Amino acid sequence: MISEDLAAEALETLRAAGWHVGLERFRAVAEDEDRGRLGGWLSGRAEVDLASGDFADAGRHEALRAWACIGRGFKAVSLRSYADATRWLDRAAAAAGEGDGDEVHLRAATAHARAVVLFHRGDLGGSLELLSEALEAVGPDAVETGIFLDTMGMVHTSKGAFGAARELYELAAEKKKASGQENGLAITYGNLGRLFYEWGHLDRAETYFLEDLKLVRGRGGPAEAGMYNWLGRVALAKGATDQSKLEDAEAWLEEAIRCAKEAGWTHTEGFARKDLAMVHLELGDFEAAERELDEVDRLLDFEEGHAHASIVRAAILRRTGRLPEAEREALEAFRHFDAHDERSEATRAKLEEARILRDRRAPRPLVLAALRDALERAEMSRRPNLLDEIEAELRAFDEAAYCRHAYRRVRGRLIEKDSVALLRWKREALSVAFFDMEGFTQFSTTSDPELVMLTLNDIFADLVHILEEHEATVNQYLGDGFMALFRGPHHARRAVTAALELAAALERFNRPRMVLGLKPLRGRIGINTGEAVLGNVGTPHKIDFTAVGPTTNKAARLQSAGEVGRPCIGQSTFDAVRKRFEFSKESPREVDMKGLGVQKVWDVVRAL
Repeated sequence: MISEDLAAEALETLRAAGWHVGLERFRAVAEDEDRGRLGGWLSGRAEVDLASGDFADAGRHEALRAWACIGRGFKAVSLRSYADATRWLDRAAAAAGEGDGDEVHLRAATAHARAVVLFHRGDLGGSLELLSEALEAVGPDAVETGIFLDTMGMVHTSKGAFGAARELYELAAEKKKASGQENGLAITYGNLGRLFYEWGHLDRAETYFLEDLKLVRGRGGPAEAGMYNWLGRVALAKGATDQSKLEDAEAWLEEAIRCAKEAGWTHTEGFARKDLAMVHLELGDFEAAERELDEVDRLLDFEEGHAHASIVRAAILRRTGRLPEAEREALEAFRHFDAHDERSEATRAKLEEARILRDRRAPRPLVLAALRDALERAEMSRRPNLLDEIEAELRAFDEAAYCRHAYRRVRGRLIEKDSVALLRWKREALSVAFFDMEGFTQFSTTSDPELVMLTLNDIFADLVHILEEHEATVNQYLGDGFMALFRGPHHARRAVTAALELAAALERFNRPRMVLGLKPLRGRIGINTGEAVLGNVGTPHKIDFTAVGPTTNKAARLQSAGEVGRPCIGQSTFDAVRKRFEFSKESPREVDMKGLGVQKVWDVVRAL
């Protein structure tokens, strides 16, 4: 029978430290049968039975049952049974209730677990909302805060937001160090290592993987084997420019295989052998590479494992001249990763397909289509190192196509492929929007310049995605802001709608920053509607496409006069959209604008 004292200890620990940390602390006290059974039940990997008298106190059992539901939820996530996970977490949420009572950490743990489910289902926005709820519930100094930040970093990694992910992981490491969470700190170091690896910063990735290895070495199991595997992957990547690194890669991966075999972790062993096959491929030992892949097929007996193996097999088949088979393997891998929204892996599979098509002398348009598809996916995943690799392939295959691609990037994706002449222009009715980051100068002078640049690019990537959904063109970046053009039907309405979404996106970005005591980054948006002259401005050495005239000038002034978080519009825009939006009670207000005199402005609150 599990005693009342043991159940009370478990409940008190969970309520004080949350599910992850609380469960680890409860188990670490001592090793005995009842503690092991209770810990196993709470983790979702065992069962206790109230009816058979496992608990002396039925009421306390009911209180602990909600925490056990979280364990069952995480267990279901590990099995990719997301519907089952949701059902278990619904039960935990019902038990947690509302308010600020004893179950605040249960509510936070449930929100975190729900966020993990949404993350795996691809709902990144919903996942971030729930993670913000979890942080707000417990505050910045709770022991589980580092775990929530880790998950938030994973979501931003999946979004391709390198700067945000790095900042969150680094904060997670600080929190875990402060609370003495050695196991959790190893996880965060691993996350940082994988982040830097994915973005091509191999030396920094290696540093974090070695730090992780210091904490897990000697424990055996997947954590230690995984670090050997990742260090092998770093050495393999470095081997592209330094052949001697391939020997290091082989040694790291063989150590990963040894460690995984001893612990019986077949999937961990399979992934290490998959990477070892790549090492043999780079060394030119094709037979050894294929032998490893035969083992991989046996060990990775699930769809995703086969997809990863297929990319490697496609490369081996291509290098050995078996191009039809190689193409089938690449297409199989691509279909899997594309269907599961694994952007970077789908991009790598598409790049391998393009190489196979090139080597078998497929029609030029087919090769170019594959390369362009890979480029677009690399841009969406925001992996600059992957983008560089694909651009190099495109340039080697078709210099003219590469130049067109580079021109399109510099010119602007939605700007017409017109002449770059300086003496051609046209008049057009449109709406112009100016965005500027409030307080960014102070942020940039008190923060690491590298982090400032990364943060700015992360924010711009999210905001420009919103603008593109509303068919707007960013024609100029202005330091910590930009100018955007809305053209075509209903341009004023689209501009104001997009501006409200930009403000909402910044609020979502700032929500966890406010909890953590970081400086929020907010923006002012000004919109004006009217006629402008569209054309090229600059010199033959550097040309930008833009809109000039009074409409543009007033839009810039409206941005300066706006309130943080609320789009500020002028009379002409208001006349076009007045029935579709709600405005602040103070609207219209009068503003003395430089060069324009006193003007009426309206601050937009929401769409009607």
